[in-house]
Amino acid sequence: MLKYIWQSYLSMAPFLVFGFFLAGVLHVLIKREVILKHLGEQNALSVLKAGLIGVPLPLCSCSVIPTAVALRKQGASPAAVMAFLISTPMTGLDSILATYGIMGLFIALYRAVIALLMGLFGGIFALFLPHGKIEIENIETEECGCSTQESNCNDSCGCSSMEEQKERHWFSRILLYGFDELLGDIARPLLIGIFLSGLLAWLIPEDLFTQFELPKIFQMGLMVLIGIPLYICATSSLPLAAVLMLKGLSPGVVFVFLAAGPATNAATMTTISSTFGKKFFTLYLASIIAGAISAGLLLDYLIVRWGISIPINSLAHNERGQWIALASAILLAAALIRVLWKQVKKK
Repeated sequence: MLKYIWQSYLSMAPFLVFGFFLAGVLHVLIKREVILKHLGEQNALSVLKAGLIGVPLPLCSCSVIPTAVALRKQGASPAAVMAFLISTPMTGLDSILATYGIMGLFIALYRAVIALLMGLFGGIFALFLPHGKIEIENIETEECGCSTQESNCNDSCGCSSMEEQKERHWFSRILLYGFDELLGDIARPLLIGIFLSGLLAWLIPEDLFTQFELPKIFQMGLMVLIGIPLYICATSSLPLAAVLMLKGLSPGVVFVFLAAGPATNAATMTTISSTFGKKFFTLYLASIIAGAISAGLLLDYLIVRWGISIPINSLAHNERGQWIALASAILLAAALIRVLWKQVKKK
Protein backbone atom coordinates (compact mmCIF):
# COMPACT_ATOMS: atom_id res chain seq x y z
CA MET A 1 0.00 0.00 0.00
CA LEU A 2 2.80 2.43 0.88
CA LYS A 3 4.25 1.90 -2.59
CA TYR A 4 1.00 3.06 -4.23
CA ILE A 5 0.73 6.07 -1.91
CA TRP A 6 4.32 7.10 -2.67
CA GLN A 7 3.80 6.74 -6.42
CA SER A 8 0.69 8.91 -6.29
CA TYR A 9 2.45 11.60 -4.26
CA LEU A 10 5.59 11.54 -6.39
CA SER A 11 3.70 11.90 -9.66
CA MET A 12 1.74 14.94 -8.43
CA ALA A 13 4.46 16.79 -6.52
CA PRO A 14 6.16 18.71 -9.41
CA PHE A 15 2.87 20.01 -10.79
CA LEU A 16 1.60 20.92 -7.33
CA VAL A 17 4.75 22.90 -6.51
CA PHE A 18 4.61 24.80 -9.79
CA GLY A 19 0.85 25.27 -9.46
CA PHE A 20 1.06 26.70 -5.93
CA PHE A 21 3.71 29.14 -7.11
CA LEU A 22 1.60 30.32 -10.05
CA ALA A 23 -1.40 30.63 -7.74
CA GLY A 24 0.66 32.98 -5.59
CA VAL A 25 1.61 35.03 -8.65
CA LEU A 26 -2.05 35.31 -9.63
CA HIS A 27 -3.00 36.35 -6.10
CA VAL A 28 -0.43 39.17 -6.13
CA LEU A 29 -1.23 40.41 -9.64
CA ILE A 30 -5.05 40.44 -9.55
CA LYS A 31 -6.44 42.96 -7.07
CA ARG A 32 -9.91 42.63 -5.55
CA GLU A 33 -10.81 46.12 -6.80
CA VAL A 34 -10.32 44.89 -10.38
CA ILE A 35 -12.60 41.93 -9.77
CA LEU A 36 -15.37 44.03 -8.24
CA LYS A 37 -15.18 46.55 -11.08
CA HIS A 38 -16.21 43.91 -13.60
CA LEU A 39 -18.83 41.95 -11.63
CA GLY A 40 -21.34 44.57 -10.55
CA GLU A 41 -23.79 44.48 -13.46
CA GLN A 42 -26.70 42.00 -13.59
CA ASN A 43 -26.06 40.91 -17.16
CA ALA A 44 -24.49 38.15 -19.24
CA LEU A 45 -21.17 40.00 -19.56
CA SER A 46 -20.65 40.10 -15.79
CA VAL A 47 -21.46 36.37 -15.67
CA LEU A 48 -18.83 35.67 -18.32
CA LYS A 49 -16.26 37.78 -16.48
CA ALA A 50 -17.05 36.03 -13.18
CA GLY A 51 -16.48 32.64 -14.80
CA LEU A 52 -13.24 33.72 -16.46
CA ILE A 53 -11.97 35.17 -13.19
CA GLY A 54 -13.06 32.14 -11.17
CA VAL A 55 -11.52 29.37 -13.30
CA PRO A 56 -7.83 30.12 -12.54
CA LEU A 57 -8.39 31.11 -8.89
CA PRO A 58 -7.22 28.36 -6.51
CA LEU A 59 -10.16 28.45 -4.06
CA CYS A 60 -11.84 25.30 -2.74
CA SER A 61 -15.57 24.85 -2.17
CA CYS A 62 -15.07 26.00 1.42
CA SER A 63 -12.94 29.08 0.93
CA VAL A 64 -14.96 30.30 -2.07
CA ILE A 65 -17.93 31.06 0.20
CA PRO A 66 -16.45 34.01 2.16
CA THR A 67 -14.97 35.36 -1.08
CA ALA A 68 -18.35 35.18 -2.84
CA VAL A 69 -20.12 36.81 0.10
CA ALA A 70 -17.54 39.61 0.14
CA LEU A 71 -18.02 40.13 -3.60
CA ARG A 72 -21.80 40.31 -3.17
CA LYS A 73 -21.49 42.78 -0.28
CA GLN A 74 -19.27 45.02 -2.38
CA GLY A 75 -21.65 45.14 -5.32
CA ALA A 76 -21.26 41.99 -7.44
CA SER A 77 -24.55 40.89 -9.00
CA PRO A 78 -26.29 37.65 -7.91
CA ALA A 79 -25.79 36.16 -11.40
CA ALA A 80 -22.06 36.92 -11.30
CA VAL A 81 -21.84 35.44 -7.78
CA MET A 82 -23.58 32.28 -9.03
CA ALA A 83 -21.07 31.87 -11.87
CA PHE A 84 -18.20 32.54 -9.48
CA LEU A 85 -19.47 30.00 -6.90
CA ILE A 86 -19.75 27.24 -9.50
CA SER A 87 -16.67 27.76 -11.68
CA THR A 88 -14.10 28.72 -9.03
CA PRO A 89 -13.84 25.59 -6.83
CA MET A 90 -13.99 23.20 -9.79
CA THR A 91 -10.47 24.06 -10.89
CA GLY A 92 -7.56 26.47 -10.47
CA LEU A 93 -4.03 26.97 -11.74
CA ASP A 94 -2.68 24.36 -9.33
CA SER A 95 -5.28 21.73 -10.25
CA ILE A 96 -5.02 22.46 -13.99
CA LEU A 97 -1.29 21.78 -13.88
CA ALA A 98 -1.78 18.71 -11.68
CA THR A 99 -4.47 17.42 -14.07
CA TYR A 100 -2.08 17.89 -16.98
CA GLY A 101 0.59 15.97 -15.09
CA ILE A 102 -1.69 13.07 -14.19
CA MET A 103 -4.16 12.80 -17.09
CA GLY A 104 -2.68 14.78 -19.95
CA LEU A 105 -3.36 18.05 -21.75
CA PHE A 106 -6.81 17.19 -23.14
CA ILE A 107 -8.40 16.50 -19.74
CA ALA A 108 -6.66 19.53 -18.21
CA LEU A 109 -8.11 21.84 -20.87
CA TYR A 110 -11.48 20.08 -20.86
CA ARG A 111 -11.74 20.50 -17.08
CA ALA A 112 -11.07 24.24 -17.31
CA VAL A 113 -13.55 24.74 -20.18
CA ILE A 114 -16.29 22.76 -18.42
CA ALA A 115 -15.78 24.75 -15.22
CA LEU A 116 -16.31 27.95 -17.21
CA LEU A 117 -19.36 26.59 -19.08
CA MET A 118 -21.01 25.28 -15.90
CA GLY A 119 -20.49 28.67 -14.25
CA LEU A 120 -22.00 30.41 -17.29
CA PHE A 121 -24.95 27.99 -17.31
CA GLY A 122 -25.80 28.71 -13.68
CA GLY A 123 -25.12 32.44 -13.98
CA ILE A 124 -27.28 32.93 -17.08
CA PHE A 125 -30.23 31.18 -15.44
CA ALA A 126 -29.67 33.27 -12.30
CA LEU A 127 -30.37 36.37 -14.41
CA PHE A 128 -34.03 35.31 -14.44
CA LEU A 129 -34.28 34.80 -10.68
CA PRO A 130 -35.99 37.51 -8.63
CA HIS A 131 -32.99 39.25 -7.09
CA GLY A 132 -34.10 41.67 -4.48
CA LYS A 133 -31.80 42.84 -1.77
CA ILE A 134 -29.95 39.85 -0.32
CA GLU A 135 -29.21 40.24 3.37
CA ILE A 136 -25.89 38.60 4.13
CA GLU A 137 -24.45 38.10 7.57
CA ASN A 138 -20.74 37.73 8.26
CA ILE A 139 -19.86 34.06 8.16
CA GLU A 140 -16.82 31.95 8.77
CA THR A 141 -16.09 28.58 7.24
CA GLU A 142 -15.07 25.94 9.71
CA GLU A 143 -12.73 24.12 7.35
CA CYS A 144 -10.75 27.19 6.31
CA GLY A 145 -11.36 29.45 9.28
CA CYS A 146 -11.32 32.53 7.06
CA SER A 147 -13.57 35.45 7.78
CA THR A 148 -15.35 37.27 4.98
CA GLN A 149 -13.56 40.43 6.01
CA GLU A 150 -9.85 40.47 5.23
CA SER A 151 -9.06 42.62 8.26
CA ASN A 152 -10.63 39.99 10.53
CA CYS A 153 -9.18 36.98 8.78
CA ASN A 154 -8.59 34.12 11.17
CA ASP A 155 -4.99 32.96 11.51
CA SER A 156 -6.04 29.31 11.44
CA CYS A 157 -6.00 29.40 7.64
CA GLY A 158 -2.77 31.34 7.38
CA CYS A 159 -4.48 34.58 6.36
CA SER A 160 -2.93 37.89 7.17
CA SER A 161 -4.21 41.46 7.10
CA MET A 162 -3.89 43.63 4.03
CA GLU A 163 -1.50 45.97 5.86
CA GLU A 164 0.84 43.09 6.73
CA GLN A 165 0.76 41.78 3.18
CA LYS A 166 1.62 45.18 1.66
CA GLU A 167 4.71 45.46 3.87
CA ARG A 168 6.16 42.22 2.44
CA HIS A 169 8.20 41.96 -0.75
CA TRP A 170 6.19 40.76 -3.75
CA PHE A 171 8.10 37.46 -3.93
CA SER A 172 7.46 36.82 -0.24
CA ARG A 173 3.76 37.46 -0.81
CA ILE A 174 3.76 34.93 -3.64
CA LEU A 175 5.35 32.27 -1.45
CA LEU A 176 3.18 33.17 1.55
CA TYR A 177 -0.04 32.75 -0.39
CA GLY A 178 0.94 29.72 -2.48
CA PHE A 179 2.80 27.66 0.10
CA ASP A 180 1.21 28.91 3.32
CA GLU A 181 -2.36 30.16 2.92
CA LEU A 182 -3.45 28.06 -0.07
CA LEU A 183 -1.53 24.95 0.91
CA GLY A 184 -2.77 25.34 4.48
CA ASP A 185 -6.38 25.36 3.24
CA ILE A 186 -6.05 22.10 1.30
CA ALA A 187 -3.23 20.27 3.14
CA ARG A 188 -5.44 17.82 5.01
CA PRO A 189 -7.82 16.93 2.16
CA LEU A 190 -4.84 16.67 -0.21
CA LEU A 191 -3.06 14.19 2.06
CA ILE A 192 -6.28 12.26 2.63
CA GLY A 193 -6.86 12.09 -1.13
CA ILE A 194 -3.36 10.76 -1.79
CA PHE A 195 -3.70 8.22 1.04
CA LEU A 196 -7.11 7.02 -0.18
CA SER A 197 -5.85 6.72 -3.75
CA GLY A 198 -3.05 4.44 -2.58
CA LEU A 199 -5.45 2.45 -0.42
CA LEU A 200 -7.95 2.01 -3.27
CA ALA A 201 -5.22 1.04 -5.73
CA TRP A 202 -4.09 -1.61 -3.27
CA LEU A 203 -7.54 -2.94 -2.31
CA ILE A 204 -9.65 -2.76 -5.47
CA PRO A 205 -9.21 -5.62 -7.96
CA GLU A 206 -8.29 -4.59 -11.48
CA ASP A 207 -11.53 -5.94 -12.97
CA LEU A 208 -13.98 -4.88 -10.23
CA PHE A 209 -15.89 -2.32 -12.29
CA THR A 210 -15.66 -4.22 -15.58
CA GLN A 211 -17.37 -7.28 -14.03
CA PHE A 212 -20.68 -5.41 -13.69
CA GLU A 213 -22.57 -4.03 -16.68
CA LEU A 214 -24.14 -1.05 -14.92
CA PRO A 215 -25.70 1.64 -17.14
CA LYS A 216 -23.34 4.57 -17.56
CA ILE A 217 -25.91 7.10 -16.39
CA PHE A 218 -26.31 5.07 -13.18
CA GLN A 219 -22.55 5.13 -12.63
CA MET A 220 -22.52 8.90 -13.15
CA GLY A 221 -25.40 9.36 -10.73
CA LEU A 222 -23.45 7.37 -8.18
CA MET A 223 -20.42 9.64 -8.69
CA VAL A 224 -22.66 12.67 -8.07
CA LEU A 225 -24.05 11.15 -4.86
CA ILE A 226 -20.52 10.36 -3.65
CA GLY A 227 -18.87 13.60 -4.78
CA ILE A 228 -21.32 16.34 -3.83
CA PRO A 229 -21.38 15.91 -0.02
CA LEU A 230 -17.61 15.27 0.24
CA TYR A 231 -15.19 18.03 1.20
CA ILE A 232 -12.58 17.49 -1.49
CA CYS A 233 -10.77 20.15 -3.49
CA ALA A 234 -9.98 20.18 -7.20
CA THR A 235 -6.41 19.03 -6.64
CA SER A 236 -6.98 16.37 -3.98
CA SER A 237 -9.69 14.73 -6.13
CA LEU A 238 -7.12 13.86 -8.81
CA PRO A 239 -5.39 10.83 -7.25
CA LEU A 240 -8.78 9.27 -6.46
CA ALA A 241 -9.98 9.92 -10.00
CA ALA A 242 -6.81 8.40 -11.49
CA VAL A 243 -7.26 5.22 -9.46
CA LEU A 244 -10.94 4.90 -10.44
CA MET A 245 -9.98 5.23 -14.10
CA LEU A 246 -7.22 2.64 -13.77
CA LYS A 247 -9.71 0.26 -12.16
CA GLY A 248 -12.02 0.32 -15.18
CA LEU A 249 -14.39 3.30 -14.92
CA SER A 250 -14.72 5.34 -18.12
CA PRO A 251 -13.11 8.81 -18.26
CA GLY A 252 -16.60 10.36 -18.50
CA VAL A 253 -17.81 8.67 -15.32
CA VAL A 254 -14.64 9.68 -13.50
CA PHE A 255 -14.98 13.24 -14.79
CA VAL A 256 -18.39 13.51 -13.12
CA PHE A 257 -16.59 12.97 -9.82
CA LEU A 258 -13.91 15.52 -10.79
CA ALA A 259 -16.61 18.09 -11.54
CA ALA A 260 -19.18 17.46 -8.80
CA GLY A 261 -16.78 16.62 -5.96
CA PRO A 262 -14.76 19.86 -5.81
CA ALA A 263 -17.72 22.08 -6.81
CA THR A 264 -19.46 21.81 -3.45
CA ASN A 265 -19.79 19.92 -0.17
CA ALA A 266 -22.35 19.49 2.60
CA ALA A 267 -21.16 22.51 4.61
CA THR A 268 -21.04 24.71 1.51
CA MET A 269 -24.57 23.73 0.48
CA THR A 270 -26.11 24.60 3.84
CA THR A 271 -24.23 27.91 3.91
CA ILE A 272 -25.34 28.92 0.41
CA SER A 273 -28.95 27.97 1.15
CA SER A 274 -29.10 30.02 4.34
CA THR A 275 -27.12 32.96 2.93
CA PHE A 276 -28.46 33.39 -0.60
CA GLY A 277 -31.88 31.75 -0.33
CA LYS A 278 -33.49 28.48 -1.42
CA LYS A 279 -34.18 29.49 -5.04
CA PHE A 280 -30.57 30.54 -5.51
CA PHE A 281 -29.37 27.30 -3.87
CA THR A 282 -31.69 25.09 -5.95
CA LEU A 283 -30.40 26.59 -9.19
CA TYR A 284 -26.81 26.33 -7.92
CA LEU A 285 -27.13 22.60 -7.12
CA ALA A 286 -29.09 21.79 -10.28
CA SER A 287 -26.45 23.51 -12.42
CA ILE A 288 -23.69 21.43 -10.84
CA ILE A 289 -25.52 18.10 -11.19
CA ALA A 290 -26.75 18.70 -14.75
CA GLY A 291 -23.41 20.18 -15.83
CA ALA A 292 -21.30 17.37 -14.34
CA ILE A 293 -23.36 14.56 -15.92
CA SER A 294 -23.59 16.34 -19.28
CA ALA A 295 -19.84 16.94 -19.28
CA GLY A 296 -19.20 13.27 -18.46
CA LEU A 297 -21.43 12.04 -21.28
CA LEU A 298 -19.84 14.49 -23.72
CA LEU A 299 -16.34 13.45 -22.72
CA ASP A 300 -16.99 9.75 -23.36
CA TYR A 301 -18.58 10.65 -26.71
CA LEU A 302 -15.59 12.77 -27.76
CA ILE A 303 -13.11 10.09 -26.70
CA VAL A 304 -14.87 7.49 -28.88
CA ARG A 305 -15.55 9.88 -31.79
CA TRP A 306 -12.05 11.36 -31.94
CA GLY A 307 -10.12 8.31 -30.73
CA ILE A 308 -8.55 10.19 -27.83
CA SER A 309 -6.30 8.31 -25.44
CA ILE A 310 -6.30 9.41 -21.79
CA PRO A 311 -2.99 8.47 -20.16
CA ILE A 312 -2.38 8.18 -16.44
CA ASN A 313 1.05 9.77 -16.41
CA SER A 314 3.90 10.18 -14.01
CA LEU A 315 6.84 12.52 -14.49
CA ALA A 316 9.04 10.00 -12.69
CA HIS A 317 9.38 7.68 -15.70
CA ASN A 318 12.83 8.80 -16.78
CA GLU A 319 16.04 9.63 -14.95
CA ARG A 320 15.71 13.41 -15.25
CA GLY A 321 12.03 13.24 -14.38
CA GLN A 322 12.82 11.17 -11.29
CA TRP A 323 15.15 13.86 -9.94
CA ILE A 324 12.62 16.63 -10.64
CA ALA A 325 9.83 14.62 -9.02
CA LEU A 326 11.96 13.74 -5.99
CA ALA A 327 13.14 17.34 -5.45
CA SER A 328 9.55 18.59 -5.77
CA ALA A 329 8.33 15.91 -3.37
CA ILE A 330 10.88 17.00 -0.77
CA LEU A 331 9.99 20.69 -1.15
CA LEU A 332 6.27 19.95 -0.96
CA ALA A 333 6.75 17.70 2.07
CA ALA A 334 8.65 20.45 3.88
CA ALA A 335 5.89 22.96 3.12
CA LEU A 336 3.20 20.50 4.22
CA ILE A 337 4.97 19.77 7.50
CA ARG A 338 5.31 23.49 8.15
CA VAL A 339 1.65 24.38 7.58
CA LEU A 340 0.36 21.34 9.46
CA TRP A 341 2.64 22.11 12.41
CA LYS A 342 1.34 25.68 12.46
CA GLN A 343 -2.23 24.41 12.56
CA VAL A 344 -1.43 22.01 15.40
CA LYS A 345 0.26 24.76 17.42
CA LYS A 346 -2.72 27.11 17.01
CA LYS A 347 -5.09 24.43 18.27
